[in-house]
Amino acid sequence: MALTRTTRVSGQGEFVGTSFLITGTFTPSDNSLLVVIGGLMGDGTTSTDLSDDATIVSTAGLTFTRRVNVGDAQDYNANIVIWTAPVTTGVSQTLTIDCGANSLTLLWLSVVDYTDYDTTTPTGVTATDAALASNGAASLTLSGAPASTSEIIGGRVGVTGGTGTFAATTALTEIHDLGLTDNGGFQTQARAAGSTSTSFDWTDIASGTAVLDYSCVGAALEIRQAGGGGGATSYPNRRRRSNLTFR
Repeated sequence: MALTRTTRVSGQGEFVGTSFLITGTFTPSDNSLLVVIGGLMGDGTTSTDLSDDATIVSTAGLTFTRRVNVGDAQDYNANIVIWTAPVTTGVSQTLTIDCGANSLTLLWLSVVDYTDYDTTTPTGVTATDAALASNGAASLTLSGAPASTSEIIGGRVGVTGGTGTFAATTALTEIHDLGLTDNGGFQTQARAAGSTSTSFDWTDIASGTAVLDYSCVGAALEIRQAGGGGGATSYPNRRRRSNLTFR
């Protein structure tokens, strides 16, 4: 059986402060790997990488593993985190993303699940960049060659002035694009199985009137097919609104 991705829910909240974001209710597939990509943008009160402080919990009590994360260290900083959690029996649930006492301008979530994944070694190579190009083409470099049977999933967070969207890329399938507000934006995409390239590429960062005048960060992760083999597992040390509720 081939690795199969199913898109679940997404969410965005602006001017979050020290609050948190809850997704709408969804039910993941039985015997699947839940993959959650979280995006965070600071409110300018601190110039540190906030991605280590982000947490994710499920009302179904799933056990999440942080696979890759990166953030920049400047005002109104961009941060991104990718977590996975194995699902035995899919049950109705919500997810909550939080960043502790850190004050945020924006929070995002993008949630998918994969079936027919490698339950022994579900993930492989990774990529992060805390300083993606602010305009035009951009690329993440994976830590090694993925298996040709694997899918690469990734995302980016941009801090911006102006509005618009993250540009589509023909080599990637867009999962969620929550748009570029006057503050920032979040996009998740996937590269289908069939390539062992170490590049995860965007043909253009932004469209519309958006200008990524502060920062743009990105991260990507290999999801391995059952019996697919592939690259070495890598766990780096660090480097309005859809289906959400505030508390």
